[in-house]
Amino acid sequence: MKSFPVIIIGGGPAGAVCGIELQRAGISTCIFDKASFPRNKVCGGLLTKKTVDLLKDYCPEIGPDEYVVEVTDSVEFYYRGEPVIRFKTRIPLYLTERTVLDDRLIKLYQRLGGTVFENTTVRSHHIDLASNTINLDTGIYHYDVLVGAYGCRSLLAKLHSIELDHCFCMEGHTDKDSPEKTVKIYFGFVRGGYGWDFPKKDHTTVGTLEEEKGTRISGPFFRDIIRKEVHSIQGALIPSGRKVKLKKMRQNVLLVGDAAGYTDPVTGEGIYFAFLSAKAAADSIQKAIRTGDGRYRDIYLQNTRKIRRNIRDAYLLNKILYNPFIIRHFMNYIRRHRSFALFYVEAVVSQYNYPYRSFMWHYLRERFESGKD
Repeated sequence: MKSFPVIIIGGGPAGAVCGIELQRAGISTCIFDKASFPRNKVCGGLLTKKTVDLLKDYCPEIGPDEYVVEVTDSVEFYYRGEPVIRFKTRIPLYLTERTVLDDRLIKLYQRLGGTVFENTTVRSHHIDLASNTINLDTGIYHYDVLVGAYGCRSLLAKLHSIELDHCFCMEGHTDKDSPEKTVKIYFGFVRGGYGWDFPKKDHTTVGTLEEEKGTRISGPFFRDIIRKEVHSIQGALIPSGRKVKLKKMRQNVLLVGDAAGYTDPVTGEGIYFAFLSAKAAADSIQKAIRTGDGRYRDIYLQNTRKIRRNIRDAYLLNKILYNPFIIRHFMNYIRRHRSFALFYVEAVVSQYNYPYRSFMWHYLRERFESGKD
């Protein structure tokens, strides 16, 4: 039997950063991942400033030049296929490829002494929660703490009788036929979400974030809106924003990133919360070890309270904003007020300077105080 104080299932951004933080603290860990690195993931690859800033803080060994494939300050909003507004931001937007970002993170984890078991799929019947073991063909692995960082699979949630709620996204690539570097967001075509067109070095990534699993509107979106041949189309689940009942987990089982439902329901941004929750999990494990009381889960829930509040607010905004009546008026307001488009992208989406529950009030106050139209 092999024994690790912490075993992490999933080597994406959440799993890798959690492992990196624990390895730095001198806590031995291992990561199981069903694929081998570098490997691709369905992800638009747009990184906001707050996400890049977190990665600089948590992993200073990895410079942006190692994972950022494109930088832009150009944004365009569409409503039902028609252009609404095009503007330049004062805060850049960064684009990455998950094959690159995830590989850089997992390699840093390994340099810090972490162990990675690639091409190893852990299923629910492999896990014995009573004995704190994972039983695989390659051997038996014992843990003190188990961290689920496996995305939207139901693995550990199923073992704790926790129901999950997910949205569905479809994504593909188109050939890049111009040097244009504009992030394009399409509203009004997708109920409960949006479509996107993100520029990369030699191609664009296009896709839809849809309201419900199984909704097949990506085909018409690609055909009628993108109007170019879309290659390598893939689908994936992402959290909807509905609360995952983490209190039902065992004290020594933690979920991070998408596995915990930590994705912004308005934008679909998940990497930021993957980093935040991974750091919170690592800090919680260290504190529980220091105190010796074994309350890993309770400490983690306390450390992620702000994350859950932000996602709850975003979930409520999603239900309001993406209502067909509201989104139409929202787009009309943006069309008439360029300052609001800048404020929304820069202060809210890119930085979370203002919470979703009150960002409109903050904008109107700033507009009144500055006398801007």
